[in-house]
Amino acid sequence: VAEGRGVYGVAEVDLNPGSVVVAVPKAAMLTRKNVRDANALHALLALGLPSVEVLGLAIALERAAGKSSKWHAYLQSLPLHEPLPLLWSAAELRMLAGTGLDETSQRRKRRLLENYRSAVEEWEGAAPLPSSEEYLRACTLSSSRAFLVDGEHGEGLVPLADLLNHKAALAEEQGDEGDEGDEGDEG
Repeated sequence: VAEGRGVYGVAEVDLNPGSVVVAVPKAAMLTRKNVRDANALHALLALGLPSVEVLGLAIALERAAGKSSKWHAYLQSLPLHEPLPLLWSAAELRMLAGTGLDETSQRRKRRLLENYRSAVEEWEGAAPLPSSEEYLRACTLSSSRAFLVDGEHGEGLVPLADLLNHKAALAEEQGDEGDEGDEGDEG
């Protein structure tokens, strides 16, 4: 830690393109596979819930577990939620009137809540599902910080890397076809 610079690392040798700078083992990533009720979360994917939303449920479940969660210290290092329009009041959303973001945010919130209700109906996990408000807060983290780990783990929070501003799905889509998708968009 240096005054005015925060926490940082300095390379002691020149780095070549393709050099590994940091490696995070999958066991250290918060994914649907390595959290409580992993089997019940996996079953929600079969219902059609998007991976990033299942990750939101996983985050909310681990937060609800408090100190008994192996992820407690990591989750304490993250904000409770990101200040995305998804959580704004009606008065705050009115400031976005005419931009399209107000309607997009409301549509997204409705879709998330519909999926949450489906999850509640089908939930077979040992722990009760957190409230819809806790789920929405957790979804702001999963939609803004998650990386696609692999097909087995799905989306995940990757310590250190989750601090980076990123949107891998959009970068891949633009690189492949030039289209902008809405996966991971706040809206």
